[in-house]
Amino acid sequence: MASLASPAGSPTPHIRGISSQPPSKIPKKKPLFPKTVREVEAKVGLGALSLVNKGLTSLEGLGVRPNMVKLYAQNNHLRDLQFLEVQPHMRELHLEDNDLTSLRGLESQPKVEHIFVAGNPLCNHPLHRVMCLIAIGNSLRKVDSISISQIERVQASRVSERARKAVRLGWLLDFKRRTDEQFDMIAKEFQREAIHFEPARPLSPIPSSSSPPSSWSLSSHMRPISPDSPLDSLSSSVNDTGRTQFKDSPEMNDFASNTDP
Repeated sequence: MASLASPAGSPTPHIRGISSQPPSKIPKKKPLFPKTVREVEAKVGLGALSLVNKGLTSLEGLGVRPNMVKLYAQNNHLRDLQFLEVQPHMRELHLEDNDLTSLRGLESQPKVEHIFVAGNPLCNHPLHRVMCLIAIGNSLRKVDSISISQIERVQASRVSERARKAVRLGWLLDFKRRTDEQFDMIAKEFQREAIHFEPARPLSPIPSSSSPPSSWSLSSHMRPISPDSPLDSLSSSVNDTGRTQFKDSPEMNDFASNTDP
């Protein structure tokens, strides 16, 4: 299979007439009503599926694509990743310039190495990279062309299975201590509050990606941590108990202690 790999920051590869113009430069189509994969013409070639700038609001109809290696879904109006089923051979997932405020619906993807989420409101959350790693799994190597750091891997590894489930349901990671019962309640709440757009229901505005939404969630459980302690600036060491210690970050240490397996 011919490789579609391209240098970081380079435009989308040319696939059967797909424009090589960067997606961020293409004006978004403004949908008045929900639009799914079933309603658009996808471009396919060399293991890639392109749904760029189709006005999509849902990935319903995508199904399982055994031969798909790369999915291009930039410049749409996706608010969640429901209907993105486990793709057995997908290695790249392009979701730039959508309306994602969480990773709701993102299933573990066994082969995905690189995800692109730049241009989404989600990126204003200081732990969005760790959440991508939690949701996708250990195969992930890069987020938006930047390698996953060791600290990020350590942090993701200490998150409980219940917290991982909550992230995939739309919860945003924070450092508040929670019991298993509390995480179960969060999961039930998000399952209950899941939004399903009806065919005749016009879309409501989504917060701009240039600033964090005034509320990160449908519930009080989703509280972003303070951006005063960005994850990338933290340094760590392992103490004599084998637990990772993060310098100048008691919140990080509390979270690691609370999520130890």
